Amino acid sequence: SSTIDQVKILLQVNSLGRLIGFEVIGNVDKGLKERIDYVLRKLPDCKPVPGFDKYGLETFELIIQK
Repeated sequence: SSTIDQVKILLQVNSLGRLIGFEVIGNVDKGLKERIDYVLRKLPDCKPVPGFDKYGLETFELIIQK
C-alpha cells in the first residue's frame, strides 16, 4: 500500500446522514481496505447543507492522495 498515490472511494449515505456502505475503486490490498473501513466507521454522521432539511440516499466520491 506504500506504492499507492491515490485511492478513490464511493461512500453511500442514507437519508439520516449515516454511512451505510462504501466501495474502493481500484486495486488495494486487504490491509489498506481494512484501515479505510476503520477510519470511515469513526467519521461523524453527515449534516444537510444549510437550506435543505434532509436528502435522500446519496453517493459521494472521496479521494485520498499522498
